[in-house]
Amino acid sequence: MSARVLVVSGTGTNVGKTYVACAMARALRAQVEVCGLKPFESGFSTVFGDDQVALAQSSTRSPADLGFATRCFSAPLAPSEAAHRAGESVSAALFVEQFIALRERFSGVIILELAGGLFSPFDDGLSNADVVTRIGAHAHFLVAVNRLGVIHDVRATRLAAAAMGLNFDGLVLTQMQEQREESALGNARILAPLFPDNTHAIPFAGASVATAFFASLVRDGRLPYR
Repeated sequence: MSARVLVVSGTGTNVGKTYVACAMARALRAQVEVCGLKPFESGFSTVFGDDQVALAQSSTRSPADLGFATRCFSAPLAPSEAAHRAGESVSAALFVEQFIALRERFSGVIILELAGGLFSPFDDGLSNADVVTRIGAHAHFLVAVNRLGVIHDVRATRLAAAAMGLNFDGLVLTQMQEQREESALGNARILAPLFPDNTHAIPFAGASVATAFFASLVRDGRLPYR
């Protein structure tokens, strides 16, 4: 039996994708083996970036445990450009091939977080969205920051994704600071018709609160893992 694949993508960078992906992994790991995976991370001169480490710590299995190599680049740029700076390259086609092989040999859940926004470049020719169309995802959650302007960001991302045949199974609005903007009070309500029964606004809180929130989605069947 092959793995279930949950994709966590964003309307842009620094919107809280890792926070959401880690909370999902912690919520699911009591039910099933989980591997959180971010294939590339930039801005770290270490073997693994902070997001990659956080995902591994939140999972029952790391990509390395399963024989899948993630990569980290020192330049704080899009992975394809950061790789060029390091005299290396990244390939969407190679990643898709290796990811599908991982999916076939692992029987748990893979939570895939892609760097940047959904339409950020994956390599020199393809975007993250192109990769998502090729990997056989079972569910796809969009993450955005709950602030002024998010309605445009979410609608634009959804329209562009639909043009490629991509649909979302849920929207998660994150709060990146303790003080909420006034617009944050109504954004989830306005966007809810685009994601019926699966639009969620997570308050500014610790990891345990976010984990409990996603555990409730698991119990309600809105975070599929089987």
